[in-house]
Amino acid sequence: KISSVVHFAGYAYVGESVQNPLKYYENNVVGTISLLQAMKSEDIKNFVFSSSCSTYGVPDKNPIIEESIQNPINPYGRTKYFVEKILLDLAHAGVIKSISIRYFNAAGADAELEIGEDHSPETHLIPLAINAAFEADTELTVFGTDYTTPDGTCIRDYIHVTDLAEAHVKALESVSAGNDNWRAYNLGTGKGHSVKEVIQVIEKTAGKKMKVKYGSRRPGDPPELVASLGQVRNELGWEPSNSSLANIILTAVQWYEKHTLQRKDEIVVLVYQAYGQDSVVRQTQFSIVSLMSVLKTTSPLRILVYTDNSILFESFFADLIKSQDPRLRIIAVTPLQIQKWQGAIEFVHRVKIEILRDAAEKFIGSIFYADGDTYFKEDPTDLFARVADNTSIMHTAENILSEGADLISKKITKFLRKNTFVIAGEKIQVPASTVMWNAGVLGISHNNKKFFKPVLEFTDQSYGLYPKHVMEQLAFSFYLQAHTEVIGAEKEIGHYWDQKDEYQKEIEKFFLNNNTYEKAYASYKHFQWPQAIVKNKKKNSWLSWLGVNNFV
Repeated sequence: KISSVVHFAGYAYVGESVQNPLKYYENNVVGTISLLQAMKSEDIKNFVFSSSCSTYGVPDKNPIIEESIQNPINPYGRTKYFVEKILLDLAHAGVIKSISIRYFNAAGADAELEIGEDHSPETHLIPLAINAAFEADTELTVFGTDYTTPDGTCIRDYIHVTDLAEAHVKALESVSAGNDNWRAYNLGTGKGHSVKEVIQVIEKTAGKKMKVKYGSRRPGDPPELVASLGQVRNELGWEPSNSSLANIILTAVQWYEKHTLQRKDEIVVLVYQAYGQDSVVRQTQFSIVSLMSVLKTTSPLRILVYTDNSILFESFFADLIKSQDPRLRIIAVTPLQIQKWQGAIEFVHRVKIEILRDAAEKFIGSIFYADGDTYFKEDPTDLFARVADNTSIMHTAENILSEGADLISKKITKFLRKNTFVIAGEKIQVPASTVMWNAGVLGISHNNKKFFKPVLEFTDQSYGLYPKHVMEQLAFSFYLQAHTEVIGAEKEIGHYWDQKDEYQKEIEKFFLNNNTYEKAYASYKHFQWPQAIVKNKKKNSWLSWLGVNNFV
Protein backbone atom coordinates (compact mmCIF):
# COMPACT_ATOMS: atom_id res chain seq x y z
CA LYS A 1 0.00 0.00 0.00
CA ILE A 2 1.22 3.49 -0.86
CA SER A 3 1.77 5.50 2.31
CA SER A 4 3.38 8.70 1.03
CA VAL A 5 3.60 10.95 -2.03
CA VAL A 6 6.43 13.27 -3.06
CA HIS A 7 5.08 15.83 -5.54
CA PHE A 8 7.70 17.28 -7.93
CA ALA A 9 5.51 17.90 -10.98
CA GLY A 10 4.49 21.32 -12.27
CA TYR A 11 5.11 24.04 -14.82
CA ALA A 12 8.00 26.28 -13.77
CA TYR A 13 8.65 29.13 -16.24
CA VAL A 14 8.02 32.48 -14.62
CA GLY A 15 7.76 34.37 -17.92
CA GLU A 16 5.34 31.84 -19.38
CA SER A 17 3.20 32.03 -16.24
CA VAL A 18 2.79 35.77 -16.77
CA GLN A 19 1.76 35.24 -20.41
CA ASN A 20 -0.48 32.25 -19.75
CA PRO A 21 -1.57 32.26 -16.09
CA LEU A 22 -4.55 29.94 -16.58
CA LYS A 23 -2.22 27.21 -17.82
CA TYR A 24 -0.29 27.45 -14.57
CA TYR A 25 -3.31 27.63 -12.26
CA GLU A 26 -4.94 24.68 -13.98
CA ASN A 27 -1.84 22.49 -13.91
CA ASN A 28 -0.06 23.50 -10.74
CA VAL A 29 -3.09 24.18 -8.53
CA VAL A 30 -6.02 22.23 -9.99
CA GLY A 31 -3.73 19.31 -10.87
CA THR A 32 -2.43 19.20 -7.32
CA ILE A 33 -5.98 19.29 -5.93
CA SER A 34 -6.80 16.24 -8.09
CA LEU A 35 -3.75 14.46 -6.69
CA LEU A 36 -4.76 15.33 -3.12
CA GLN A 37 -8.32 14.09 -3.73
CA ALA A 38 -6.91 10.76 -5.00
CA MET A 39 -4.74 10.54 -1.88
CA LYS A 40 -7.71 11.24 0.35
CA SER A 41 -9.80 8.57 -1.36
CA GLU A 42 -7.00 6.03 -0.81
CA ASP A 43 -6.33 7.24 2.75
CA ILE A 44 -2.73 8.25 1.96
CA LYS A 45 -1.67 10.61 4.73
CA ASN A 46 1.88 11.81 4.01
CA PHE A 47 2.85 14.42 1.42
CA VAL A 48 6.08 16.24 0.50
CA PHE A 49 5.62 19.21 -1.81
CA SER A 50 8.22 20.92 -4.04
CA SER A 51 7.56 24.58 -3.40
CA SER A 52 9.71 27.61 -4.22
CA CYS A 53 11.40 30.66 -2.74
CA SER A 54 9.37 32.59 -5.33
CA THR A 55 6.53 32.55 -2.77
CA TYR A 56 8.43 35.27 -0.88
CA GLY A 57 8.44 37.70 -3.80
CA VAL A 58 10.82 40.56 -3.01
CA PRO A 59 11.87 39.98 0.63
CA ASP A 60 12.44 42.76 3.13
CA LYS A 61 15.71 41.28 4.31
CA ASN A 62 18.17 38.40 3.83
CA PRO A 63 18.72 35.65 4.84
CA ILE A 64 15.07 34.72 4.43
CA ILE A 65 13.45 32.81 7.29
CA GLU A 66 10.40 30.61 6.83
CA GLU A 67 8.25 33.10 8.75
CA SER A 68 9.10 35.91 6.31
CA ILE A 69 6.10 37.48 4.60
CA GLN A 70 5.05 35.55 1.50
CA ASN A 71 4.06 37.92 -1.29
CA PRO A 72 4.65 36.25 -4.67
CA ILE A 73 4.88 38.64 -7.63
CA ASN A 74 4.06 36.29 -10.55
CA PRO A 75 1.52 33.56 -11.30
CA TYR A 76 4.11 30.78 -10.93
CA GLY A 77 4.97 31.90 -7.39
CA ARG A 78 1.30 32.29 -6.54
CA THR A 79 0.52 28.71 -7.64
CA LYS A 80 3.12 27.43 -5.17
CA TYR A 81 1.79 29.75 -2.47
CA PHE A 82 -1.83 28.64 -3.01
CA VAL A 83 -0.91 24.94 -2.83
CA GLU A 84 0.96 25.56 0.43
CA LYS A 85 -2.20 27.14 1.90
CA ILE A 86 -4.34 24.23 0.67
CA LEU A 87 -1.94 21.83 2.39
CA LEU A 88 -2.10 23.88 5.59
CA ASP A 89 -5.90 23.64 5.54
CA LEU A 90 -5.77 19.87 4.95
CA ALA A 91 -3.35 19.51 7.86
CA HIS A 92 -5.65 21.50 10.16
CA ALA A 93 -8.53 19.25 9.06
CA GLY A 94 -6.48 16.13 9.86
CA VAL A 95 -6.74 14.87 6.28
CA ILE A 96 -3.11 14.95 5.04
CA LYS A 97 0.16 15.80 6.78
CA SER A 98 2.70 17.60 4.65
CA ILE A 99 6.04 19.34 4.36
CA SER A 100 6.60 22.05 1.77
CA ILE A 101 10.19 22.48 0.60
CA ARG A 102 10.94 25.95 -0.73
CA TYR A 103 13.72 25.55 -3.26
CA PHE A 104 16.15 28.34 -3.80
CA ASN A 105 18.34 27.88 -6.93
CA ALA A 106 18.79 24.16 -7.58
CA ALA A 107 21.75 23.38 -9.84
CA GLY A 108 24.53 20.91 -10.60
CA ALA A 109 24.46 17.23 -11.59
CA ASP A 110 24.58 13.96 -9.69
CA ALA A 111 27.93 12.31 -8.99
CA GLU A 112 27.43 9.68 -11.72
CA LEU A 113 26.61 12.46 -14.23
CA GLU A 114 23.33 10.78 -15.15
CA ILE A 115 21.00 13.67 -14.27
CA GLY A 116 21.61 17.34 -15.06
CA GLU A 117 19.81 20.49 -16.19
CA ASP A 118 18.38 20.33 -19.71
CA HIS A 119 15.35 22.60 -20.04
CA SER A 120 13.75 23.74 -23.27
CA PRO A 121 13.72 26.65 -23.32
CA GLU A 122 16.56 27.14 -20.88
CA THR A 123 16.16 30.00 -18.42
CA HIS A 124 18.55 29.14 -15.57
CA LEU A 125 21.81 31.04 -15.26
CA ILE A 126 24.29 28.21 -14.77
CA PRO A 127 23.33 26.05 -17.81
CA LEU A 128 22.95 29.19 -19.96
CA ALA A 129 26.40 30.40 -18.94
CA ILE A 130 27.99 26.98 -19.49
CA ASN A 131 26.47 26.83 -22.96
CA ALA A 132 27.83 30.32 -23.71
CA ALA A 133 31.29 29.19 -22.59
CA PHE A 134 31.30 26.19 -24.92
CA GLU A 135 29.48 27.74 -27.89
CA ALA A 136 31.59 30.52 -29.41
CA ASP A 137 28.61 32.03 -31.23
CA THR A 138 26.40 32.18 -28.12
CA GLU A 139 26.13 35.25 -25.94
CA LEU A 140 25.04 35.33 -22.30
CA THR A 141 22.86 38.27 -21.28
CA VAL A 142 23.25 39.57 -17.73
CA PHE A 143 20.16 41.49 -16.65
CA GLY A 144 21.15 44.44 -14.53
CA THR A 145 24.50 45.66 -13.22
CA ASP A 146 23.23 48.44 -10.95
CA TYR A 147 21.78 46.47 -8.03
CA THR A 148 22.73 47.30 -4.43
CA THR A 149 25.16 44.37 -4.30
CA PRO A 150 28.99 44.36 -4.16
CA ASP A 151 29.43 43.96 -7.95
CA GLY A 152 26.06 45.32 -9.09
CA THR A 153 24.59 41.98 -10.22
CA CYS A 154 21.90 39.86 -8.58
CA ILE A 155 22.83 37.49 -5.77
CA ARG A 156 21.24 34.05 -5.50
CA ASP A 157 21.59 31.04 -3.21
CA TYR A 158 22.57 27.92 -5.22
CA ILE A 159 21.94 24.43 -3.87
CA HIS A 160 23.31 21.21 -5.36
CA VAL A 161 20.68 18.81 -6.65
CA THR A 162 22.17 15.96 -4.54
CA ASP A 163 21.70 17.96 -1.34
CA LEU A 164 18.19 18.79 -2.51
CA ALA A 165 17.40 15.09 -2.96
CA GLU A 166 18.77 14.24 0.49
CA ALA A 167 16.57 16.93 2.03
CA HIS A 168 13.50 15.33 0.43
CA VAL A 169 14.40 12.01 2.04
CA LYS A 170 14.73 13.74 5.42
CA ALA A 171 11.39 15.47 4.89
CA LEU A 172 9.67 12.22 3.93
CA GLU A 173 11.05 10.48 6.99
CA SER A 174 9.89 13.33 9.21
CA VAL A 175 6.34 13.58 7.87
CA SER A 176 5.97 9.80 7.92
CA ALA A 177 7.01 9.74 11.58
CA GLY A 178 4.19 12.15 12.37
CA ASN A 179 6.44 14.84 13.85
CA ASP A 180 4.26 17.69 12.52
CA ASN A 181 1.04 18.00 10.55
CA TRP A 182 2.43 20.82 8.40
CA ARG A 183 5.84 22.44 8.04
CA ALA A 184 7.75 24.47 5.44
CA TYR A 185 11.51 24.61 5.02
CA ASN A 186 13.88 26.74 2.99
CA LEU A 187 16.45 24.76 1.01
CA GLY A 188 19.58 26.71 0.12
CA THR A 189 23.04 27.06 1.58
CA GLY A 190 22.74 30.30 3.49
CA LYS A 191 25.32 31.89 1.21
CA GLY A 192 24.67 33.90 -1.94
CA HIS A 193 26.73 34.32 -5.13
CA SER A 194 26.43 37.08 -7.69
CA VAL A 195 25.93 36.56 -11.41
CA LYS A 196 29.47 37.77 -12.07
CA GLU A 197 30.85 35.28 -9.53
CA VAL A 198 29.04 32.44 -11.30
CA ILE A 199 30.46 33.54 -14.66
CA GLN A 200 34.01 33.69 -13.29
CA VAL A 201 33.81 30.20 -11.76
CA ILE A 202 32.35 28.72 -14.97
CA GLU A 203 35.08 30.28 -17.11
CA LYS A 204 37.75 28.94 -14.75
CA THR A 205 36.22 25.46 -14.59
CA ALA A 206 35.58 25.15 -18.33
CA GLY A 207 38.83 26.84 -19.30
CA LYS A 208 36.92 29.01 -21.75
CA LYS A 209 35.90 32.66 -22.00
CA MET A 210 32.29 33.45 -22.83
CA LYS A 211 30.70 36.39 -24.59
CA VAL A 212 28.70 38.45 -22.10
CA LYS A 213 26.19 41.18 -22.87
CA TYR A 214 25.06 43.44 -20.06
CA GLY A 215 21.42 44.48 -20.28
CA SER A 216 18.91 46.32 -18.14
CA ARG A 217 17.13 44.88 -15.13
CA ARG A 218 14.18 42.55 -15.53
CA PRO A 219 11.02 43.74 -13.77
CA GLY A 220 10.52 41.99 -10.42
CA ASP A 221 14.05 40.62 -10.02
CA PRO A 222 15.03 41.18 -6.35
CA PRO A 223 18.67 42.15 -5.73
CA GLU A 224 19.27 39.24 -3.35
CA LEU A 225 17.66 35.94 -2.35
CA VAL A 226 19.47 33.90 0.30
CA ALA A 227 17.97 31.22 2.53
CA SER A 228 18.20 30.94 6.28
CA LEU A 229 18.95 27.31 7.17
CA GLY A 230 18.25 27.46 10.90
CA GLN A 231 14.89 25.73 10.84
CA VAL A 232 15.73 22.88 8.44
CA ARG A 233 19.05 22.30 10.20
CA ASN A 234 17.50 22.16 13.66
CA GLU A 235 14.34 20.20 12.87
CA LEU A 236 15.42 17.83 10.08
CA GLY A 237 19.12 17.60 10.87
CA TRP A 238 19.89 18.45 7.25
CA GLU A 239 23.08 20.18 6.18
CA PRO A 240 24.23 20.81 2.56
CA SER A 241 27.49 18.98 1.88
CA ASN A 242 27.79 19.22 -1.91
CA SER A 243 26.74 22.80 -2.50
CA SER A 244 29.90 24.83 -2.78
CA LEU A 245 29.65 26.94 -5.93
CA ALA A 246 32.83 25.28 -7.24
CA ASN A 247 31.33 21.78 -6.90
CA ILE A 248 27.95 22.78 -8.32
CA ILE A 249 29.60 24.21 -11.42
CA LEU A 250 32.15 21.40 -11.76
CA THR A 251 29.42 18.75 -11.89
CA ALA A 252 27.29 20.89 -14.21
CA VAL A 253 30.20 21.37 -16.62
CA GLN A 254 31.08 17.67 -16.51
CA TRP A 255 27.46 16.73 -17.22
CA TYR A 256 27.33 19.21 -20.11
CA GLU A 257 30.51 17.73 -21.60
CA LYS A 258 29.19 14.19 -21.27
CA HIS A 259 25.63 14.71 -22.47
CA THR A 260 25.08 17.98 -24.29
CA LEU A 261 28.29 17.98 -26.31
CA GLN A 262 27.70 14.35 -27.24
CA ARG A 263 24.20 15.21 -28.45
CA LYS A 264 25.46 18.24 -30.34
CA ASP A 265 27.77 15.91 -32.23
CA GLU A 266 24.63 15.00 -34.20
CA ILE A 267 24.26 18.54 -35.55
CA VAL A 268 24.96 18.83 -39.26
CA VAL A 269 26.94 22.03 -39.86
CA LEU A 270 27.18 23.05 -43.52
CA VAL A 271 29.45 25.97 -44.38
CA TYR A 272 29.34 28.25 -47.42
CA GLN A 273 31.55 31.17 -48.42
CA ALA A 274 29.98 33.85 -50.63
CA TYR A 275 31.96 37.02 -51.11
CA GLY A 276 32.91 39.24 -54.02
CA GLN A 277 30.52 39.30 -56.97
CA ASP A 278 26.73 39.27 -56.63
CA SER A 279 26.65 36.21 -58.89
CA VAL A 280 28.43 34.24 -56.15
CA VAL A 281 25.70 35.28 -53.71
CA ARG A 282 23.02 34.09 -56.14
CA GLN A 283 24.76 30.77 -56.67
CA THR A 284 24.93 30.20 -52.91
CA GLN A 285 21.30 31.16 -52.41
CA PHE A 286 20.34 28.70 -55.14
CA SER A 287 22.43 25.95 -53.53
CA ILE A 288 20.72 26.48 -50.18
CA VAL A 289 17.27 26.44 -51.80
CA SER A 290 18.12 23.17 -53.55
CA LEU A 291 19.26 21.65 -50.26
CA MET A 292 16.13 22.67 -48.37
CA SER A 293 13.99 21.34 -51.21
CA VAL A 294 15.47 17.84 -51.22
CA LEU A 295 15.71 17.33 -47.45
CA LYS A 296 13.26 14.64 -46.44
CA THR A 297 14.31 14.35 -42.82
CA THR A 298 14.33 16.66 -39.83
CA SER A 299 18.10 16.46 -39.36
CA PRO A 300 19.50 19.09 -36.97
CA LEU A 301 20.91 21.18 -39.81
CA ARG A 302 22.91 24.39 -39.31
CA ILE A 303 23.92 26.42 -42.36
CA LEU A 304 26.64 29.02 -41.87
CA VAL A 305 27.14 31.52 -44.69
CA TYR A 306 30.27 33.67 -44.52
CA THR A 307 29.71 36.70 -46.71
CA ASP A 308 30.70 40.31 -47.30
CA ASN A 309 27.20 40.99 -48.66
CA SER A 310 24.94 40.09 -45.75
CA ILE A 311 22.27 42.54 -46.98
CA LEU A 312 21.49 40.41 -50.05
CA PHE A 313 21.27 37.26 -47.95
CA GLU A 314 19.18 38.86 -45.21
CA SER A 315 16.71 40.29 -47.71
CA PHE A 316 16.36 37.00 -49.59
CA PHE A 317 16.02 34.89 -46.41
CA ALA A 318 14.09 37.60 -44.52
CA ASP A 319 11.25 35.36 -43.35
CA LEU A 320 13.60 32.63 -42.13
CA ILE A 321 15.65 35.17 -40.21
CA LYS A 322 12.59 36.91 -38.80
CA SER A 323 11.25 33.60 -37.52
CA GLN A 324 14.64 32.94 -35.89
CA ASP A 325 14.95 29.68 -37.81
CA PRO A 326 18.05 28.07 -36.24
CA ARG A 327 19.04 26.37 -39.50
CA LEU A 328 20.47 29.51 -41.11
CA ARG A 329 23.05 31.92 -39.83
CA ILE A 330 24.60 34.72 -41.87
CA ILE A 331 28.12 35.62 -40.70
CA ALA A 332 29.28 39.00 -41.96
CA VAL A 333 32.94 39.28 -42.95
CA THR A 334 34.75 42.38 -44.13
CA PRO A 335 37.03 42.73 -47.16
CA LEU A 336 39.85 43.30 -44.69
CA GLN A 337 39.11 39.97 -42.98
CA ILE A 338 39.02 38.19 -46.34
CA GLN A 339 42.34 39.74 -47.26
CA LYS A 340 43.79 38.59 -43.95
CA TRP A 341 42.52 35.05 -44.55
CA GLN A 342 44.20 35.03 -47.96
CA GLY A 343 47.46 35.24 -46.02
CA ALA A 344 50.87 36.41 -47.04
CA ILE A 345 50.67 34.21 -50.13
CA GLU A 346 47.50 36.06 -51.25
CA PHE A 347 45.78 32.81 -52.18
CA VAL A 348 42.02 33.03 -52.70
CA HIS A 349 41.38 29.36 -51.83
CA ARG A 350 43.19 29.78 -48.53
CA VAL A 351 40.09 31.67 -47.33
CA LYS A 352 38.08 28.43 -47.40
CA ILE A 353 40.42 26.77 -44.91
CA GLU A 354 40.33 29.75 -42.55
CA ILE A 355 36.53 29.87 -42.71
CA LEU A 356 36.31 26.17 -41.89
CA ARG A 357 38.66 26.66 -38.95
CA ASP A 358 36.48 29.51 -37.69
CA ALA A 359 33.27 27.50 -38.10
CA ALA A 360 34.84 24.49 -36.37
CA GLU A 361 35.25 26.58 -33.23
CA LYS A 362 31.58 27.55 -33.21
CA PHE A 363 30.00 24.09 -33.25
CA ILE A 364 30.65 20.65 -31.86
CA GLY A 365 30.39 17.77 -34.32
CA SER A 366 31.19 16.96 -37.92
CA ILE A 367 31.52 19.85 -40.33
CA PHE A 368 30.61 20.02 -44.01
CA TYR A 369 31.42 22.48 -46.75
CA ALA A 370 29.95 23.23 -50.18
CA ASP A 371 31.10 25.74 -52.77
CA GLY A 372 28.42 28.19 -53.88
CA ASP A 373 28.45 26.71 -57.39
CA THR A 374 26.83 23.49 -56.21
CA TYR A 375 23.28 22.17 -56.09
CA PHE A 376 21.77 19.26 -54.22
CA LYS A 377 20.31 16.51 -56.37
CA GLU A 378 18.99 14.40 -53.49
CA ASP A 379 18.78 14.35 -49.72
CA PRO A 380 22.37 14.28 -48.37
CA THR A 381 21.44 13.09 -44.86
CA ASP A 382 22.65 9.51 -45.41
CA LEU A 383 25.83 10.79 -47.03
CA PHE A 384 26.52 13.15 -44.12
CA ALA A 385 25.88 10.33 -41.66
CA ARG A 386 28.72 8.32 -43.18
CA VAL A 387 31.31 10.83 -42.00
CA ALA A 388 33.33 9.41 -39.11
CA ASP A 389 36.86 9.49 -37.78
CA ASN A 390 37.83 6.97 -40.47
CA THR A 391 35.67 8.39 -43.29
CA SER A 392 35.68 11.81 -44.97
CA ILE A 393 33.89 13.35 -47.95
CA MET A 394 35.21 15.20 -50.99
CA HIS A 395 33.21 15.84 -54.13
CA THR A 396 34.74 13.56 -56.73
CA ALA A 397 38.03 11.81 -57.55
CA GLU A 398 39.58 13.57 -60.54
CA ASN A 399 42.98 11.99 -61.20
CA ILE A 400 46.05 10.29 -59.77
CA LEU A 401 49.29 12.20 -59.40
CA SER A 402 51.34 9.47 -61.01
CA GLU A 403 54.11 10.88 -63.15
CA GLY A 404 53.24 10.75 -66.83
CA ALA A 405 49.47 10.41 -66.41
CA ASP A 406 49.00 13.95 -67.75
CA LEU A 407 50.94 17.19 -67.97
CA ILE A 408 49.71 18.92 -64.81
CA SER A 409 50.04 15.75 -62.72
CA LYS A 410 53.56 15.29 -64.02
CA LYS A 411 54.44 18.87 -63.07
CA ILE A 412 52.91 18.61 -59.60
CA THR A 413 54.56 15.25 -58.96
CA LYS A 414 57.93 16.62 -60.02
CA PHE A 415 57.42 19.66 -57.79
CA LEU A 416 56.49 17.49 -54.81
CA ARG A 417 59.57 15.31 -55.28
CA LYS A 418 61.90 18.29 -55.48
CA ASN A 419 60.59 20.03 -52.36
CA THR A 420 60.46 19.06 -48.71
CA PHE A 421 57.58 20.22 -46.54
CA VAL A 422 57.88 20.47 -42.79
CA ILE A 423 54.46 20.60 -41.16
CA ALA A 424 54.29 20.90 -37.36
CA GLY A 425 57.92 19.80 -37.17
CA GLU A 426 57.35 16.70 -39.30
CA LYS A 427 58.73 16.12 -42.78
CA ILE A 428 55.97 15.45 -45.27
CA GLN A 429 56.27 13.45 -48.49
CA VAL A 430 53.23 13.33 -50.76
CA PRO A 431 53.24 10.00 -52.64
CA ALA A 432 52.70 9.94 -56.40
CA SER A 433 49.80 7.54 -55.84
CA THR A 434 47.78 10.31 -54.16
CA VAL A 435 44.37 10.82 -55.77
CA MET A 436 43.46 14.43 -56.47
CA TRP A 437 39.89 14.99 -55.26
CA ASN A 438 37.73 17.99 -55.99
CA ALA A 439 37.40 20.04 -52.77
CA GLY A 440 34.17 21.82 -53.73
CA VAL A 441 32.44 19.56 -51.19
CA LEU A 442 33.98 18.44 -47.91
CA GLY A 443 32.83 16.41 -44.91
CA ILE A 444 35.12 16.05 -41.89
CA SER A 445 34.44 14.51 -38.48
CA HIS A 446 34.72 16.44 -35.23
CA ASN A 447 37.97 14.73 -34.21
CA ASN A 448 39.48 15.30 -37.66
CA LYS A 449 39.05 19.06 -37.49
CA LYS A 450 42.63 18.95 -36.23
CA PHE A 451 43.67 18.51 -39.89
CA PHE A 452 42.63 22.07 -40.77
CA LYS A 453 45.84 23.43 -39.27
CA PRO A 454 48.28 21.17 -41.19
CA VAL A 455 46.20 21.58 -44.37
CA LEU A 456 46.65 25.33 -43.99
CA GLU A 457 50.40 25.01 -43.35
CA PHE A 458 50.86 22.71 -46.33
CA THR A 459 48.86 25.08 -48.54
CA ASP A 460 50.96 28.04 -47.45
CA GLN A 461 54.24 26.25 -48.16
CA SER A 462 53.26 24.58 -51.43
CA TYR A 463 51.47 27.58 -52.96
CA GLY A 464 54.29 29.85 -51.87
CA LEU A 465 56.70 27.71 -53.92
CA TYR A 466 54.39 26.69 -56.75
CA PRO A 467 51.38 29.06 -57.06
CA LYS A 468 48.79 26.78 -58.66
CA HIS A 469 45.15 27.06 -57.65
CA VAL A 470 44.92 23.32 -56.96
CA MET A 471 47.26 23.47 -53.96
CA GLU A 472 44.49 23.82 -51.35
CA GLN A 473 42.73 20.91 -53.07
CA LEU A 474 45.94 18.90 -52.99
CA ALA A 475 46.37 19.62 -49.28
CA PHE A 476 42.88 18.33 -48.43
CA SER A 477 43.29 15.33 -50.75
CA PHE A 478 46.59 14.32 -49.19
CA TYR A 479 45.70 14.74 -45.52
CA LEU A 480 42.26 13.17 -45.71
CA GLN A 481 43.52 10.18 -47.74
CA ALA A 482 46.47 9.71 -45.41
CA HIS A 483 44.22 9.40 -42.35
CA THR A 484 40.76 8.37 -43.61
CA GLU A 485 38.87 6.75 -46.42
CA VAL A 486 37.57 9.45 -48.78
CA ILE A 487 34.17 8.92 -50.36
CA GLY A 488 32.57 10.93 -53.16
CA ALA A 489 29.47 13.13 -53.12
CA GLU A 490 28.73 13.51 -56.83
CA LYS A 491 25.60 11.34 -56.56
CA GLU A 492 24.00 13.76 -54.10
CA ILE A 493 25.60 17.06 -55.10
CA GLY A 494 26.21 18.65 -58.49
CA HIS A 495 29.19 20.97 -58.97
CA TYR A 496 29.29 23.17 -62.07
CA TRP A 497 32.48 25.16 -61.44
CA ASP A 498 33.65 24.42 -65.00
CA GLN A 499 30.35 25.62 -66.57
CA LYS A 500 29.55 28.64 -64.46
CA ASP A 501 28.41 30.91 -67.29
CA GLU A 502 25.88 28.38 -68.58
CA TYR A 503 24.51 27.50 -65.16
CA GLN A 504 24.55 31.11 -63.97
CA LYS A 505 22.21 32.11 -66.81
CA GLU A 506 19.67 29.52 -65.68
CA ILE A 507 20.00 30.61 -62.05
CA GLU A 508 19.35 34.23 -62.98
CA LYS A 509 16.25 33.17 -64.93
CA PHE A 510 15.04 31.21 -61.92
CA PHE A 511 15.40 34.18 -59.57
CA LEU A 512 13.58 36.61 -61.89
CA ASN A 513 10.24 35.37 -60.55
CA ASN A 514 11.51 33.91 -57.29
CA ASN A 515 13.17 36.77 -55.45
CA THR A 516 12.47 35.49 -51.93
CA TYR A 517 13.29 32.20 -50.25
CA GLU A 518 9.62 31.27 -49.90
CA LYS A 519 8.94 31.74 -53.62
CA ALA A 520 12.16 29.97 -54.61
CA TYR A 521 11.46 27.05 -52.29
CA ALA A 522 7.94 26.64 -53.70
CA SER A 523 9.15 26.84 -57.32
CA TYR A 524 12.24 24.66 -57.05
CA LYS A 525 10.26 21.41 -57.22
CA HIS A 526 9.36 22.34 -60.81
CA PHE A 527 12.90 23.40 -61.76
CA GLN A 528 15.07 21.41 -64.16
CA TRP A 529 18.40 22.17 -65.74
CA PRO A 530 18.29 22.24 -69.53
CA GLN A 531 19.47 18.93 -70.93
CA ALA A 532 21.96 20.72 -73.19
CA ILE A 533 23.88 21.93 -70.13
CA VAL A 534 23.83 18.56 -68.39
CA LYS A 535 25.01 16.70 -71.50
CA ASN A 536 27.82 19.19 -71.97
CA LYS A 537 29.24 18.39 -68.53
CA LYS A 538 32.90 17.62 -69.08
CA LYS A 539 34.74 14.69 -67.58
CA ASN A 540 37.88 15.56 -65.61
CA SER A 541 37.21 19.16 -66.51
CA TRP A 542 39.72 20.70 -64.11
CA LEU A 543 42.42 19.42 -66.48
CA SER A 544 40.79 21.27 -69.37
CA TRP A 545 40.66 24.39 -67.22
CA LEU A 546 44.42 24.03 -66.74
CA GLY A 547 44.96 23.54 -70.46
CA VAL A 548 45.39 19.76 -70.24
CA ASN A 549 43.24 17.63 -72.52
CA ASN A 550 45.02 14.27 -72.67
CA PHE A 551 43.96 12.73 -69.34
CA VAL A 552 42.82 9.14 -69.80
